[in-house]
Amino acid sequence: MDQLRPSAEIENLLPPSIPPALLEDVPVVIPVDIAKASNKGLSTRQGLHLLEKLIDTEQTRFLNAFSWKVWFRDALGYNSQRSIFRWSEGLLLLVEIILVFVVLSIPHSHHVYFTPREATAVLIVLIFFFLLNVFLSCWDARTRYTELWRQMQAVKELIQRELNDASNKRSLDWKPSIYPDLQSPDSPCVTLQWTYRDGVLVNLPAVLLVPGDIVLIRPSQHVHCRCLILAEDADETTRNVTLRVGDVFQPDVEGELEHPAGPKERESASPCRFMVLEAPFKTHLQESLSEKPLQRPSSVIEKQRLIASGFILRLVVPIFVGLFTVSIIIKMAAVHEGFVQRWPEEILYGLLYVVLPLSPLIFPSLWLGVNYIILARVLSVFHKFKRKKFKHDSLHEARLTDAIYTVKADWMSTWKRFRSFVQGRNESLYQTANLVHALGNVTAVCCLDKKGVLSWPNPNAEKVFVLRPRAESVSTSKVSLRQSTSSLQEMVYITDDLLAAKNFDRHNSLSVVAHEHGGCVAEVLDITQNGGRAFDIDFDDPSWVKMKDSLKPLGLGIMLNTCNKEVQEYYRAFTDHVSCVALHYDQTVPVINRRCLCALSNLIGFAPSAPKIFKQIQRMAVYRKPAKTPRANAGRYKTPFPNMLSVIAQDKKSGGSHVMSQGTADLILDACTDYWNGQEVRALTDEERKYILEFYTRFSMTAYCTAFCYSPMIETVPEYESDSDSDSEDIFIELPTEDDESSVHELSSQMGESESSTELLHDLHESCCKNQIFLGCVAQQYQSRNEFVHLIDLLEQACIRFIHFSPETELRSRVFAERLGLESGWNCHISLDSKGIDPTSLESHITFQPLPETSQLKSKTTIVVEPEINLENRARLPRGIENIREHIEEVDNVPLLVSLFTDCAPESVKEMIAIMQENGEVVCCLGSSASLYNCSVFLQADISIAIEPMYPQSCLNKHSFNQSSDRKPSQCLPTELMRTLLSLNCSLSCQKEDPQSLMQLVIESRHNLAVLRNCCKYLLSAAISLVFLLTASSLLCLPPTFSVGHILLLTCVTLPFLSISLLSSPHDRNLMRISTGKNRTEDILSSREGVRWRLIRTLLIRWLPSVLLVLLCQALVLSQHCTEGAFTCYPILFGLFDARNSIKLSQNFCALLIVLYFSVVSLGGPQLAVAGAVLPGRCSCGST
Repeated sequence: MDQLRPSAEIENLLPPSIPPALLEDVPVVIPVDIAKASNKGLSTRQGLHLLEKLIDTEQTRFLNAFSWKVWFRDALGYNSQRSIFRWSEGLLLLVEIILVFVVLSIPHSHHVYFTPREATAVLIVLIFFFLLNVFLSCWDARTRYTELWRQMQAVKELIQRELNDASNKRSLDWKPSIYPDLQSPDSPCVTLQWTYRDGVLVNLPAVLLVPGDIVLIRPSQHVHCRCLILAEDADETTRNVTLRVGDVFQPDVEGELEHPAGPKERESASPCRFMVLEAPFKTHLQESLSEKPLQRPSSVIEKQRLIASGFILRLVVPIFVGLFTVSIIIKMAAVHEGFVQRWPEEILYGLLYVVLPLSPLIFPSLWLGVNYIILARVLSVFHKFKRKKFKHDSLHEARLTDAIYTVKADWMSTWKRFRSFVQGRNESLYQTANLVHALGNVTAVCCLDKKGVLSWPNPNAEKVFVLRPRAESVSTSKVSLRQSTSSLQEMVYITDDLLAAKNFDRHNSLSVVAHEHGGCVAEVLDITQNGGRAFDIDFDDPSWVKMKDSLKPLGLGIMLNTCNKEVQEYYRAFTDHVSCVALHYDQTVPVINRRCLCALSNLIGFAPSAPKIFKQIQRMAVYRKPAKTPRANAGRYKTPFPNMLSVIAQDKKSGGSHVMSQGTADLILDACTDYWNGQEVRALTDEERKYILEFYTRFSMTAYCTAFCYSPMIETVPEYESDSDSDSEDIFIELPTEDDESSVHELSSQMGESESSTELLHDLHESCCKNQIFLGCVAQQYQSRNEFVHLIDLLEQACIRFIHFSPETELRSRVFAERLGLESGWNCHISLDSKGIDPTSLESHITFQPLPETSQLKSKTTIVVEPEINLENRARLPRGIENIREHIEEVDNVPLLVSLFTDCAPESVKEMIAIMQENGEVVCCLGSSASLYNCSVFLQADISIAIEPMYPQSCLNKHSFNQSSDRKPSQCLPTELMRTLLSLNCSLSCQKEDPQSLMQLVIESRHNLAVLRNCCKYLLSAAISLVFLLTASSLLCLPPTFSVGHILLLTCVTLPFLSISLLSSPHDRNLMRISTGKNRTEDILSSREGVRWRLIRTLLIRWLPSVLLVLLCQALVLSQHCTEGAFTCYPILFGLFDARNSIKLSQNFCALLIVLYFSVVSLGGPQLAVAGAVLPGRCSCGST
């Protein structure tokens, strides 16, 4: 326990009120009076010191538990999947060493094939290679077990360097501007936490939290670490509350379970300060230092290497030893006095000749060296491709592929990276997750995150709904209210008249030019994002300018309400309050982000400086709880929690005031009595309301829809003056539920009779919730990034399936999947959440829901039409991660072929990847390097690549953070440190400005993996040819074709260099059209027979005929040294003139011939194994 206590230096850095026991690795119960901490929290220097201490403590714990027995067993074990020199191979070398020892004991007079000096040299070489291979295998195993420890050591040195620089040269000052903005929209791809650092509230990356930090947790926020509420912020219900990871902070909200009969004011739920008890990074640190990184499946090439090794030891060596035994029997049958005297040399040394070429003398060193070379080369190409700065959005798919192939490796940078691998300063995880091995055989690419990775970080306007006069109906406009959701089967709200007039077919989409009724037309304008910029949008129809008069009030409402910086904090408090209330209503989902629409306002014609002519004088937020009695179809789809925000702005020149409101369509329509049609204000009838609800309901399920309204103020209201020193809470208005008997259009009268505490709120409610003018609706959607759309197309051509794990619901996930180009039909997506709706329980029905009668609005009926669903087909798909394995075993393999999984959580994604790996998939995982919850998933995948996401902006005119202006030279920024920490388990980490080069990595990895297979196949074929030549010479009673020195030179020098020369083979584009097959041992073994026959066929056709010619040349040379004339001294050993020199002459000549032949064969190396380099397999993107 003493080893885990913080040092005196760290204890001195803590605030006096924080006990050092917080840093111990045991749960600590802290009394409330001790747990009080300063509002300022820790300083940046203290936080980094504690983070560095945390890493150092976990590293020390790892080293104390680290045993040499673990890696030694993995280094030499027979069943080890990654050992480069197993004990069985070492046993073969030991047998050869023993044979040489025995040969040295033979009397010198009986030596013909060698001298004692030569035998001693051979013995030294064999012992050297034996010790070298054992050392390399143990070194490789140990570095593999400590690879992540070294990665963390590099991070710790980075933090220490930052602290030392701050101590020696400057103060460590991370200004608030280098942190993400406090009001930036929440994103699941970026895990941030409001934290007090250096006395200022900043949006700190959650991975940098340490014990002792003071965090401000907002209501309904998911907690990222174990923390304790401060006593001064706690009340009677929250005193001594300790939150854990994943908990939701849910303070008591005033009236959260009440259903008031009339409008009632509510105080906002306030955020509370908590003290961090445990660093959130600690769990991921311990997980990374455990054995989980080593439990990744071994690669296909490693399994093939083990199969080849077993093939040599269990089949090839016994066959040739048996043939050698036959040759000995033949020689003994042709008894000669010379052979009787030298039989120990003939047997022992001849056996050494047969076994030596098949021994793994140089192969372990060659395997490591070639793997380091190809990995360094792939990384060199990757970084060179990044410097090219290709613009994927402007490149055609074919041109993009050509551009990828034009990037070549830089040998200087390759050499530098190779040297760093040898020295252990690895840039990439090359042992626990080899980039080339995984991407060279990848069958599935999974993406964990959408916002900021697959899509742009902010949603863009996609549909604009306005009402215009019927007389201005544009017949050429081809607008479909169903265009973006035509492939989805969803509920639609229509009227009886429209149903009869249009003869609506339940099985088909509604496709009409526009809704026409009375004096208005419901017009929907489509908007498309242009190019590769986030907020660059434009209308699809060039005649949209005819609708400019209808759009201008909408654009002004956007600038004064949606993108008003003065109401951001108020709106944040409002969404937190609403989210807390919504936790009690499962059928609703709160709108937690304020989405910028400045680009739409600018497109309409407003300048960014337009809001400056207005002055905000008041704001008010209104919400309403769902109905007490749920509808019959409640629970199928979650609807937005009813809410509305109104801003009262005054024109600085004219002095006139205006109310600009936005929110959900139900509350907006309740407040509206009229609508703007571009020319005049008209009364809002039932039909217009139904058109609006139809549009809003449809797009609120698949996108993010906001309604807008407006009203001029005749009477003035008191100007709101914010007082920063005031402790008063923000005030909101809760309206009665929609099924209450009171009229939603008589709110003003009830407001006077309610328990309103201030006349100001009464006046505000009168102004904001009465006689409003409806302006329109805007549907926003996250747009896919073009580079990922191109990437998916290229992966599909290479038979690599792209999979999107979406945490969103089925409808929104399918809409976005279609934008990416993924299949999203009935049999192409699976929900991993078993708590959802059972597809077999869905039925087609029509429900009538009467709306309440009011004095201004007559009763109306909404028809809910639900198209029929093919239950037989949907029933075949499993739902829930716990049902996937059973479905694969008992039904079919559809879960292994789909490209979209919805309702995903980190644990279910991790389990699904494990299921895919069990079925032979090689999985590459792409994910955000700013998400704390991706770390465990990164550990599960065969290969992981962290991508820095684009950070969401609260407004087009306000960046998330400005790092460049306040950054000092060589300063480490919090977001950079976060990216480094969260990508420790990844083989690569890409920055957001880097071009998407995954396809480049796949192409290079496949090529280099094919080259590696060619090298291994070349070495194996050459070794078998040498053994065959030596065995054939023994069967023919000829002297050994080569000396032991020749064999060592061939196997340790000539053949390795010739095989390395194959690394310069050019790219073969056919490799990208061949399926890589599965990573299952049974699949590899089932294809082993085919590979074996191809190898035998190659040996018989390409290698053995030339080998026999070498044997013939040896016999001809020896025949010229017969004492009685040519061809008269067979067996030639006993009739040769100067036998020893004659044998040496023939051996030198044969060695020259075989080297020339091997060199010629290596010239055709690229064609050696292209056909067999990739195991044949069915394309993974095919059907079942």
